[in-house]
Amino acid sequence: MQKKHLEKERDIKLENAKLMALFAELDPDPVLRFDPSGKILLTNNAGAKLVEERSPVGKKIDTIVPVLKDISLSNCITSGETHHIITAISGKTYRLTVQGFSGQNFGQVYCTDITELKRVEENLSKALKKAEESEELKTNFLLQISHEIRSPLMALLGFSELIREEFAGNTNSSLEYAFKSIQNSGKRIYRTIDLILNMSRIITNDYVINNHQLNVTEAINKLLIEFIPIAKEKNLTIVFEDQAEDAIIWTDIYSFELIFQNLIDNAIKYTSNGQVTIKTKFNHTRDLCIDVEDTGIGISEGYHEKIYKPFSQEEMGYNRPFDGMGLGLALVKRLCDIQGVEVSFTSQKNKGTTFTIIFKQN
Repeated sequence: MQKKHLEKERDIKLENAKLMALFAELDPDPVLRFDPSGKILLTNNAGAKLVEERSPVGKKIDTIVPVLKDISLSNCITSGETHHIITAISGKTYRLTVQGFSGQNFGQVYCTDITELKRVEENLSKALKKAEESEELKTNFLLQISHEIRSPLMALLGFSELIREEFAGNTNSSLEYAFKSIQNSGKRIYRTIDLILNMSRIITNDYVINNHQLNVTEAINKLLIEFIPIAKEKNLTIVFEDQAEDAIIWTDIYSFELIFQNLIDNAIKYTSNGQVTIKTKFNHTRDLCIDVEDTGIGISEGYHEKIYKPFSQEEMGYNRPFDGMGLGLALVKRLCDIQGVEVSFTSQKNKGTTFTIIFKQN
């Protein structure tokens, strides 16, 4: 009996040693593990540097990260909640992801230093303001920044996938969460870059339309494969009401995908509860109508006339509640205009929004 107890204790120590090694190797940013009482159980080297003391292990985590006093850490662990917070620690700005792991009865705080990012964002904001004074300057800015970001991003995603394959079968829930976050964030950045590139091509009249026959049902189902997992992460439901079953249209397939990628992505982003519904139907003149409907925050009436303006969001500034550059709907409108497709919307604040795309029969 005593032998089994010693072996179990040894296994626990070995597992903790492995976890510490993985923290040091894979997490250059601070990572702090805490128990339901808020006591720090484990940290990597970067986490230890958040404070002047040699090691914060054993201390209350809210003494190091005061903003965590506003969160019930025990509930976070029990329910497996995730919280995203931006706060200052020791003179730097950090983006925190607080994740509870109910099965392991602990939580972790992943800290990303965005001090430099904040400085870069402020510089970009100034640069954009100057660029808006000239269409030519704005176009050049879009082209240059998108190319500068695309290459290192692809390297980041590629190497992260290699690391994930290297650890295949030997990961725990913490590492799986980290790998998933890298991939999801990378894809989000990649889509933003595509927005910038496509908008710049349209502005410079370099966007080429190639029309082909498209099965709308198949195309939307293909898009939903990507968005259903994203919606599930927010406990949202995606519903596809296909009243125009297997409708065939003549359109540019790439543009079709871009239009509905942005509309569905926006619907999910701005919805916290309820569902996102995609509806296809024919109107009285046999034009194909596709609705993207959400139960989200809606759009205030005063912002309706600015909805398609590039680099515009209803709430602007560093502390805005939603990510994005304000290019998605601007791109949707321009792609529709290029192809002679109608786009309209109805919205009620705090009730939801419906965007309708109409493909004319001819």
